[in-house]
Amino acid sequence: MVIQDRNVGSGTSAPGSVVSDRHQLLAQLLTKGDADCYEAERMLGVRLSDYHWAAVLRSRPGCGLTVEDLVRSALTVSRMVGGARPLVAVNDVCEVWMWTRWTRQPEWEALASVRTRLQAVEGLQVAVGPISSGPAGFRRSLLGARAARHSAESRTGWCTYQDVSSMISLLTKDDEHSGWFAEEVLGELGGSGPWCATLRETLRLYLAKGRSRQQVADAMYINRNTVAYRVQKAIQLLGRPIGEDDFEVRLALEIARVSRLAPLSGSAPADAATSSASLPGAVK
Repeated sequence: MVIQDRNVGSGTSAPGSVVSDRHQLLAQLLTKGDADCYEAERMLGVRLSDYHWAAVLRSRPGCGLTVEDLVRSALTVSRMVGGARPLVAVNDVCEVWMWTRWTRQPEWEALASVRTRLQAVEGLQVAVGPISSGPAGFRRSLLGARAARHSAESRTGWCTYQDVSSMISLLTKDDEHSGWFAEEVLGELGGSGPWCATLRETLRLYLAKGRSRQQVADAMYINRNTVAYRVQKAIQLLGRPIGEDDFEVRLALEIARVSRLAPLSGSAPADAATSSASLPGAVK
């Protein structure tokens, strides 16, 4: 693999040994290898403890956008969202991968505002991943962007992991993607403690049985007030009300029930007191 590497904005080439080292470190980060985080931060210029947001940019076939056009668009994305100096990589099929980052988690609505501007670029396809923190988040955001790209092959313009995550969870055999989906949907309700597991099971049965407290009480051998209390607490941890379209919540609850993965950690009080009511070819 031939690696052509330049420092973003400088137009200067890095020595071949530096290119090779950077490529190896990036490969280790993206393949769950035992990358030296200190060395990766030093060589790649990325603080891995930050919140990361990755995008995959490519040209629709026949539209004539060059790799340099894609790199410029990637830098525009980073500037528009106010992220730190981006890391940009070009893989062997002329896709551009871009990571930008923040010390604090940004609002998703602010990031989505770049969609309109990028959609005006004829032939540009952009797929973006979820915002995620730490070394695992660096990898996760890119994998989410790539999953969105693969699930939206025929689209033009802008596609987010959030747009396709439920479909990916249904179709994929990858437990990791399914776990990510459950984590994103359930929020704090995805905690690993027994209390959260009890709340999830109560909510799962409540939704499966047409929101009948009596049917859930009969199935779990508890009283209706306990069902009402648990459902209320589950919705509080979920962080939003459940409308008529509860498909994603039900899917996430099923994934959490059958998966060995524990998306989040955490615990809460017992119920007894509550019964009343491919790797890149260039790194820039």
